[in-house]
Amino acid sequence: MVDQFGIANLNRPGGNLTDLSAMTDDLGGKRLELLKEVVPNARRVVVLRDRYNINTVALHAIEDVAKALHVDVRVIEAAGPETWAGAFATIAEHRPDGLLQLTNATFASGPKELAALAVAQRLPVVYGEREFVDAGCHCAAARHPAERRSARCP
Repeated sequence: MVDQFGIANLNRPGGNLTDLSAMTDDLGGKRLELLKEVVPNARRVVVLRDRYNINTVALHAIEDVAKALHVDVRVIEAAGPETWAGAFATIAEHRPDGLLQLTNATFASGPKELAALAVAQRLPVVYGEREFVDAGCHCAAARHPAERRSARCP
């Protein structure tokens, strides 16, 4: 949020600030590191993001870690549920070794549907919410201590 909105410091934002944040943007890089633990030979990773939720902070964190880990990252955009099957068809064309799904309300509304699409491709995925693991997918790395590193990994 600090980089995305030009705020110098969350303790003293320098004006009136009204917003809600889950403070999970900084976990993008950590989620890529977790994916590399699960799939050590991963060289190609796709990031699925909501077309209307431009989260540059999370993407920059993922790109920084990807460089250090020598991983090629491609971003695939989706919008509502009607676009998810097409997004996963595009993901399949890239033949990734794993998938990171950015956290947002649109994706959080359909964990079973998104999990089913990933499972159909036998794709290791790291999510930001435990609900995706409960729906049958692989791993979630969340900010809340009770949800941290919940995993069902092959």
